[in-house]
Amino acid sequence: MNISIVGSCVTRDSAEFRRSEFGEIDYFARTSWISQGSVAWPGPVDTFNVNPPLYGRFMRLDAYKTLSDAFRRSKPDILYLDLVDERLAVHRVGNGWFTESEQWDRCGFGRMIRDCSDEILQYGTARRHKLFAKLFAREFGDILKRLPTMPIVLHKAWLTDQSVNGDTAFTARVRDFVNSVNGGLRIDYAMIEKRFGDRITTIEADHANLLADPDQRWGLAPFHYVPEYYDDISSQMLQRAGAESRSLA
Repeated sequence: MNISIVGSCVTRDSAEFRRSEFGEIDYFARTSWISQGSVAWPGPVDTFNVNPPLYGRFMRLDAYKTLSDAFRRSKPDILYLDLVDERLAVHRVGNGWFTESEQWDRCGFGRMIRDCSDEILQYGTARRHKLFAKLFAREFGDILKRLPTMPIVLHKAWLTDQSVNGDTAFTARVRDFVNSVNGGLRIDYAMIEKRFGDRITTIEADHANLLADPDQRWGLAPFHYVPEYYDDISSQMLQRAGAESRSLA
């Protein structure tokens, strides 16, 4: 089974939790759907040749808007989405939008964008949600036209301000950020379900498992969860993959 994930490490780590049962995994991250639905960077960027190579791949994906083409080539058996990386700011340069990330600064692309940025949109503003709805529909619609029978699963992933170590694990600033992002995610997930509910299925973790784990391999963060979370979601991912396989048999 060949699966594709567009989103964050929340869904990727869930698939990795039962890695042997999933087969090949293509992972696309650090790019907003606003970016993917806009105009590509006009020329080559030498700084994308960085280590690890995954960072360069993320930056090329965001700069050159290649998500739809990647699906057309790989033809995944099933696509999983989450919107956690929509928390990242987007910068407009002309008619193109580009997603700010840690990898930006590591490869130098961020400096190039900031030097010529015409506009910056943080997550959670009314303009950002309106633009997301427009450009998600454009890009997602193109993917549906290219791969009309591909099963698609929306993982309604959230951030958490709760830790297994108690409320004191996160600062008040982080808790405010989590609440703000989750408010935005509710708007964007609802838009997708309303407009594309006939084409996607959804999965969501038991909220009792929305606990950040300081021992998670990437460290403490509002989207690095306890093992029970990944166990729950990976099980649901496999169930959806199995159901789709049976429906196509």
